[in-house]
Amino acid sequence: MRVWRYTQGFVGLGLYCTDGKGESSFLATTALKTIASPASLRFEWKEMYRSSKPSLRRNRDGNGESFDSFHASVSQRVGQIANQLNLHDYKFSLLTPFFAPKPNGKERLICVPTIQDRLVQRTIYRHLSKGKYSFDNAISYGFISGKSTKCALSAALRERKKFAWVYKADISSFFDSIDRDLLKEKLRAKVRLKTLHSVLDSAINTEVNLSIPSDRKKISAMGIRNGRGLRQGMPLSPYLSNLFLWDFDHFLIEKGIRAIRYADDIIAFGSSQEECLDIHDICSNAIARLGLHIHSIEPGGKTEIYPPDTTAEFLGQGIARSDHEYYLTVNKPQVENIKSRISQYGDFKFLSEKRITIGKLIQKLDAMIGGYSEVYSDCQNVDKVIQAIQDHRVVVLSKLFKKMGIDVSKLTKDQKAFLDIPSK
Repeated sequence: MRVWRYTQGFVGLGLYCTDGKGESSFLATTALKTIASPASLRFEWKEMYRSSKPSLRRNRDGNGESFDSFHASVSQRVGQIANQLNLHDYKFSLLTPFFAPKPNGKERLICVPTIQDRLVQRTIYRHLSKGKYSFDNAISYGFISGKSTKCALSAALRERKKFAWVYKADISSFFDSIDRDLLKEKLRAKVRLKTLHSVLDSAINTEVNLSIPSDRKKISAMGIRNGRGLRQGMPLSPYLSNLFLWDFDHFLIEKGIRAIRYADDIIAFGSSQEECLDIHDICSNAIARLGLHIHSIEPGGKTEIYPPDTTAEFLGQGIARSDHEYYLTVNKPQVENIKSRISQYGDFKFLSEKRITIGKLIQKLDAMIGGYSEVYSDCQNVDKVIQAIQDHRVVVLSKLFKKMGIDVSKLTKDQKAFLDIPSK
């Protein structure tokens, strides 16, 4: 006997079927209606607007729209979007390319969606990231609710205390190499919500705006090609990437490999070098079946094996040993990376573009340092790292004031305190 009942959630009305065994299943046909309801979209918009920085709400996206302009007519806009989704007529706009500097001098491409596309993708993600479509498992830590880099590093530390040999690798050009057709196959096999397939396909197929020749040249040099890969910067990209690697994760679990994966970074633990070499072969062969690639093992390279007495690098931190005890530490390249991020606040052009005043600058730098203090709280050298960052903050502020004609070395103690520069 089947009994039908309706239930009301934050995203609207859902229809459930309960059989004689007490098992319930949500009807896939309601998935699109749930996501496309004005109530769902308004709920997500409130979260987006609340978490946005007030100073950036006037910035315009690729369609010339700002957070403030969208907010001013949110009821009308939400109604239009809901109508397009329900008619299966919603298409994502081209992504705006943004080139973020990397510590090695190269640039990372970030693809920025329009405000309304961000809203739609976040609403879809909120619906899918719960329950059986969350793609959470024992190995995956990246982009999973309730998990973080700290969780991944804590798990890695626990494993190394039991298995001292470490295998570390990353998937070469992971996001840019994803086979879209294969991803769509996996989507249909694992997300049995047919009404969402077309809009998810549209997200997968979204490309970068290449109308500016200089951008087109840079993007081509990065090896990014239309028709292939999943563009980073879209709210759904992390979710879809975990879906793509779901079978890979479970293959490692079935093989009994003690591994942790955070996006395209993989670390695994063994009892010997031979076991780590076997892990490399297993991972390389499994990832190749997805059309992806792991680099060959090379000291100091992207794929490496660490003996028990060598510090293993993972997610910007090290798992080091002292007196037969392992601990977490912040590695030197990561400290230099942080200093590089702070250094950009010593440039007036950067500050002007970000609309950062002296008051906001001090708040921003203090917030950054507080954030790093929390992120690295489990690291043995956290106090030294924070002190190094604070010292660099003083250097950056001093250079900034010098450009304004203020010689910090000639200031009194009270004057330095006013400018928030510590006296030594």
